[in-house]
Amino acid sequence: MKHTTKILIIVTMATLALSACSSRKFVRGYMADEKIISSIKPQVDTHDSVKGMLGSPSSVATFDNDSWYYFSKKSEQLAFFKEDITALDIIAVRFDTDGYVTSVDRYTLDDHN
Repeated sequence: MKHTTKILIIVTMATLALSACSSRKFVRGYMADEKIISSIKPQVDTHDSVKGMLGSPSSVATFDNDSWYYFSKKSEQLAFFKEDITALDIIAVRFDTDGYVTSVDRYTLDDHN
């Protein structure tokens, strides 16, 4: 009976240890709808119309209000190891001094490396 109990305890502990090492996945930020992004038109849309379509930006340019950024990130983390970024999407909406969109740029993880 003692031998069976030891084996049962070892198997239980091994199962718990292995399940603790499962990967955790995270999704953070603004998840872009491609139809909405493609519907933003330069020299037609303004600060207000972009905010109505995309909501408030994740970040605004530091020295002016002419560039808005929408960030999203997908990542995985195994146990206590460093988090690995698997996908990165940045949408940069730029405005002229009159508040009209001049461009909509996309940046991904490939642009980061």
